Amino acid sequence: MRREMAVCVGYQGIDVRGGIIVSVKTQLFVALLLIVALSVKIWIKSESTQVGYVLAAARQTGIELDMKRRELELQRSVYLRPDHLKQKAAERLGLQAMSPHQAKKVIYVN
Repeated sequence: MRREMAVCVGYQGIDVRGGIIVSVKTQLFVALLLIVALSVKIWIKSESTQVGYVLAAARQTGIELDMKRRELELQRSVYLRPDHLKQKAAERLGLQAMSPHQAKKVIYVN
């Protein structure tokens, strides 16, 4: 069994197994198309990796902000406790508990 192969000279066609003739222009076009497709695939992979990094950073920021929110809610609940408010009113403003004889009844007349 004898197989023949043609050699590419200039813009002549090439005999590829089975008698199919493919021109050099077609080969160059297919090679260029393959290079473009592989470049696009690499670019997409690079972009998806970059988006993954951005997403991970945003997720970490969200976790940190949630922890800060919980800390501030705890701090607010401590500051709004009646005993804490009473202590701060006495320390900063000099306020004391009102005695019954200090209370005045106010009547609004229209």
